[in-house]
Amino acid sequence: PATLRAVTGISMGRLMARTARRSSPCWRTRKYWTWKIAAAQEEIDTVVEMNKALIREHAVTGVPQEEFNQKAKSCDERFRKTDAKLNHLKSEKQDRLMRLCGVKKCVENLRDQAGPIEVWDEQVWCLLVMQITVYAYGRAEFLFKGENRITVK
Repeated sequence: PATLRAVTGISMGRLMARTARRSSPCWRTRKYWTWKIAAAQEEIDTVVEMNKALIREHAVTGVPQEEFNQKAKSCDERFRKTDAKLNHLKSEKQDRLMRLCGVKKCVENLRDQAGPIEVWDEQVWCLLVMQITVYAYGRAEFLFKGENRITVK
């Protein structure tokens, strides 16, 4: 069986170091999601305060019911849209963190492996292959990390 270095030009140690840096839920990733979720939560808080102010205004000044209903509908639509965005962000954050944990687990398993890779592993394949180009008549070109190319006819 071909060794990792022969196929990709990268030693297992270098691949693991690169992948570990990219796959760990680093502070930038967490900071990004924290910021996006906080911004959506702040938007929801703003809409809630706008709605409270609208209700107070209606109670104190007696804004015509039609005008009140129109403003309330606008606040409600904005709230629902932002709430859906917030839920999507939370779900996406959880999904990405779960995928990162999967990659981290794969990297740890590769570190524990002593010799060449002899059994097909989809996660390893995804870590090693950067690009696959399929041409007419069945020719395919694989670009591996380390910029090595293999063409299969």
